[in-house]
Amino acid sequence: MAGALPKHVVLAATTAGVLALAACEPPKIPVKGPPPAVLFASSTPGTYPAAAVVPEGICFVTVGAAGGEGGTGSDVIGGPSAPGGPGALVVARVNVAPGAPLDALVGERGSDSAFNVGGAGGSGGGGGGGSNTSGAGGGGGATAVSSDGAPLVVAGAGGGGADPAASAGGAGGGGGGLAGSNGAGANPGAGGGADGTGGDAGIGAGGGGGGVGPGGGGGSAGGDGNGLVGGGGGAGGAGVLPGGDGGSGNGTGGTGGDGGVADAGDGGDGTPPGGDGADGETGGPVGGGAGGGGGVGIGGGGGSVASTAGGGGSGYGGGGGGATAGSGGGGGSSFVGPTATLLGSNADWTGDGAVTIRHDGAADACA
Repeated sequence: MAGALPKHVVLAATTAGVLALAACEPPKIPVKGPPPAVLFASSTPGTYPAAAVVPEGICFVTVGAAGGEGGTGSDVIGGPSAPGGPGALVVARVNVAPGAPLDALVGERGSDSAFNVGGAGGSGGGGGGGSNTSGAGGGGGATAVSSDGAPLVVAGAGGGGADPAASAGGAGGGGGGLAGSNGAGANPGAGGGADGTGGDAGIGAGGGGGGVGPGGGGGSAGGDGNGLVGGGGGAGGAGVLPGGDGGSGNGTGGTGGDGGVADAGDGGDGTPPGGDGADGETGGPVGGGAGGGGGVGIGGGGGSVASTAGGGGSGYGGGGGGATAGSGGGGGSSFVGPTATLLGSNADWTGDGAVTIRHDGAADACA
């Protein structure tokens, strides 16, 4: 829409609103430090090595991160059906070292499906949607900020929507617990766990979500993480044939898998190092959605079964893919590191993800 603000500007304004809640605190004794500054802001999906460098004299930054929305499912004539789940918005004040580089990953919205075409998972590790007489949306990609290979803040992504039961995908993690939401429908993908566990796929041949902790189960398993780096998502199957298991977070990959057939959704890429997403299974003219790739702080979303079921959103724990027709993908979970203070979170972000990194000058100066 003409005149609309860029998403990272909206995120910065939201972050400022959260911080304004502290205005009624007693004033602090001024400390010398550089003037307040936005170090990095983007709503363009992609990886940004050394996106920001912490200025000398600064020991805290405020990170606002939003995960990508899940893609919309389609009906049997190619029209839009159930929407994907929204991504999470997480705002946290993080303890950092002066001079440290901060890496950023901005997640992408999952692709919408079309007639007989499953949507691809968004970059940032979203799981692909399966293909059949109608289609399912791909899971969104997570957004993460990390330093020296360790995650600082992760915002989970929404799961993909489904058809014909018009089941919406699960939302990305948000709220106080930061766990991802389950998808809707008879056998939806489960949301990723706040502890980094990947979400399980429902009863069927959906793929489990990868995790920074243990991967989720299902017709195929999500890859396990190593506590810092997440595994790839498991792939969706075709009929009773399961897809492949996601790769371990100890790998050097992070590449999303290929859909079982040309019309099935590919998995979104994560970041190296990370577990690779698995390829979807082929069953005649239909195919399962592929698993999304893992990366630092993110587990890939699980691919959905070769039917009208949504792909899982990626996150600290990736969401599982839908396991039967009309089942939405689960949302990815979010994460705030042990040296950070959570300032606020919710699960209503739409569109591509976004990230803002800023400091408030003297208030964030080293003691």
